[in-house]
Amino acid sequence: MLSVAEKKRSLVHYIVLQAFNLALKLGTAKADGYSMIWKAFVSIAHDGAESSTRRSFYLAPLSELTAAMFSTNASAFINCLRDTLDSAKANTASSLMIESLHGVKLAIFPTSRLNNSLDLLEAICPIFVSTKDHRLRESFGNALHGMLQPLVKVRMSRQFYFQIISAEVNLTRWKNLINILLGRTMSLFQKPKFKIAMIPALSTFLCLSNPEIFQTNWSEIAVGLLVASKVGMMIIFSLTL
Repeated sequence: MLSVAEKKRSLVHYIVLQAFNLALKLGTAKADGYSMIWKAFVSIAHDGAESSTRRSFYLAPLSELTAAMFSTNASAFINCLRDTLDSAKANTASSLMIESLHGVKLAIFPTSRLNNSLDLLEAICPIFVSTKDHRLRESFGNALHGMLQPLVKVRMSRQFYFQIISAEVNLTRWKNLINILLGRTMSLFQKPKFKIAMIPALSTFLCLSNPEIFQTNWSEIAVGLLVASKVGMMIIFSLTL
């Protein structure tokens, strides 16, 4: 439970995030204002990560602001994110900021949006691969799943975009990223404490990979999913006893 003071602080933070989000959407945030918004975003995200209650309260408005910052100025957003992660050396305090990335809308068409998507993925991929922090690993998995899952739905629902994505998955940059992300997630999936948490991201990466990668990995992942589902059912069953 939050104290009265913490509730007031959380409410103020919520109002600030909504105000920044509106300013970006209306185009009233100037170039120097973007830097101020980013600093406030990082500070509030770090504050929210300290408490599970605040974490759940902050995640939605932080995700909305993240999406607005990326859509408004993708290059500035990526540079700020890269600098922040490098300077902070990405620890548990950064986990809520990372998880809020799931609100970012990635795209593979037109080419400019594809390049922005690849730039963002390349900025966070090395941190995801190298981090030893348990919370950060899960946050990265949730964020990457949230960012990329809409592309899976588009791929499966529209023939036109299916053809575009089928072509784009053969790009060297895209192929390398998917290989790295899939490999890292597979290694975490093999560990019992991450098995269930990594299922969404792992399934998403596999669906967005090219046919060769899919055919090489799908059977191993399918077996792992079957084992994980049994483990999950056993946990649920034990909780009901």
